[in-house]
Amino acid sequence: MKKTISTIFIAAFTICSCASPKEEVTQGNNNTPPQENTKPDNEDETNTQKEYDILIENLSQLTQISIKPGMTIAIKNGTYHSQNIYFSGNGAEGQPVTLIAEKPGQVKFIGNSSLTLNGSYLKVNGFTWENPENKQTFVVKFDKNASFCSLENCAITGFETQEDTENDSKWISIYGTHNSISHCTFNDKRNIGALCVVWLEEGKEAYHHISHNYFSRPVTLYDKEKSPINGQEIIRIGDSSHSLQNAYCLVDSNYFYHCHGEMAEIISNKSCKNTYSDNGFYECKGTLTLRHGNDCLVTGNYFIGNNISQTGGVRIIGENHVVENNRFETLGGEGYKSALCIVRGQENNPLNGYAPVKNAIIRDNIFLDCKLSMHINYKGTSSQSLAPISTQINHNTIIAIDSNSYVIKYESSSPEAEISWNSNNIFGKISNDIFHLIISQTKPLDISSTHNMNNIKLSAGTFPNFSTEN
Repeated sequence: MKKTISTIFIAAFTICSCASPKEEVTQGNNNTPPQENTKPDNEDETNTQKEYDILIENLSQLTQISIKPGMTIAIKNGTYHSQNIYFSGNGAEGQPVTLIAEKPGQVKFIGNSSLTLNGSYLKVNGFTWENPENKQTFVVKFDKNASFCSLENCAITGFETQEDTENDSKWISIYGTHNSISHCTFNDKRNIGALCVVWLEEGKEAYHHISHNYFSRPVTLYDKEKSPINGQEIIRIGDSSHSLQNAYCLVDSNYFYHCHGEMAEIISNKSCKNTYSDNGFYECKGTLTLRHGNDCLVTGNYFIGNNISQTGGVRIIGENHVVENNRFETLGGEGYKSALCIVRGQENNPLNGYAPVKNAIIRDNIFLDCKLSMHINYKGTSSQSLAPISTQINHNTIIAIDSNSYVIKYESSSPEAEISWNSNNIFGKISNDIFHLIISQTKPLDISSTHNMNNIKLSAGTFPNFSTEN
C-alpha cells in the first residue's frame, strides 16, 4: 500500500526582530539529588524518545515541509517578537498535523504576533501570546478553509497592556467548520472587541466546540459618558445578519471568572441551534444572553455571584429556547441582569432588534438567594411591546433571600404574557402576581444539586504541565 504524503506550508513573517530562543531549562525538582548515569555505554542521547519529529530552532527555518499525516513539528523554547505564523496543510482523521512548543508554555510570542490555521486536521498545542499589541484584527484565526482544526493548551494574556478604546481586535476568530478550542487560558483583554468570535458564513453550519477553557476579563472600558462600551463580550457566536442561521456550536465546561467586559453580555448568542452546557460563571457582571437566534439549549450551568452587584444569569430573547437544570446562586443583578430575564419583544423586529419570546421552556432549575430570580416581560425600550407567549416554567426551585425579598417580578402589558407555571417551589415575594402562584411559607434549608463550581474550575484552562517559568 502506498503511504500518503501531504505537504504543509508553515510560514513565519517577521515584522520586527526575532529574539534568539533561550537556552533550554533542565526539568525536574531542584531538591532531587543527582542520579548516577545508568545508561548503557552504547546508548546514544539521540535515541531518547522525542515528542516531535522536527524541531524548528529559529522561525526563519519555517519553509516548505513535506510531511506525513500524524507528524509533529516543534518550535524551540524561546521568546519570539512580532511573528505571524501561517500554518497551512492537511492531516487526516486520527492523524493530525501538530505544531507544538518544545516544552508547553516555553514558547512565547510577544509584540504584534499572530497565528492562522488553514487546512484540515491541524493541531496547535502549548504556546503563549503575551500582551498582544492589537495592531491587527486577531491573535489566533481559524481561516475559512479550516476544518477539524484545534487550539489546545495555549494561553493569551494581556496583564501589561494599556486600556484601549480605539483599536478593535479579537483574540480568537473562528471561521470554517468543526474547529475546537480546549484547555486554553484567556486572561485580561484590555482593548475593545469581543475576546472570541465565531464568524458564520452564508449557508454553512459551523459545528465548532469551545470547551474546558479559563476566561477572565475584569477590566471594563467606558465611553466619554462613563457608560460601558458595547463589544466587550467573552464569546460571541454569529452576528445579527446571520442570526437566523443554524450554527450548531457547543460551549461546555468552561470557567468564567470576573468576566465583566461590557457588563451586559458575557456570552452573546447570535445564531440558532447552539448549546451551552456545564459552564461555571463566578462573580461575572452580565449574563449569558440569547440575544439573536432561536432553538438554543442552556443546560447544567452554574452561576454564582456572591451578592456582587450586576452579576446575572440568563437573558432570553427569541423562539424555542430551553433553559434547564442550571443553578443560579447569590446573583446581585436585576432587570436585564436578573438570574433569569424573559424579555419583551418588538413587533416586526429587525434582525438587530428584540425578537419576541415564543415557546420557551424553563425547567428543573435552582434559583437560590438571588437579588431577583426572575424578571418576566421586561423591556428596555418603549418599542418593545410583544409579551412572551407559549412559554412554560416548570419544576423549578425559586428561593428568595428571605420572605420580605422579591423572588419574581412581572411587568404588565396588553395583552399579557402567555406563561404556564407547573410544580414550582417558590419562596419570597412576587411583584404583580397575575398568575396567582402558590408561595411556600417556609424557606427550604437544604437545596442540593449536582453542580460543583470547583470541579469546573479545576478542569478548565491549560494542563498542569503547562509552564510559564523561564
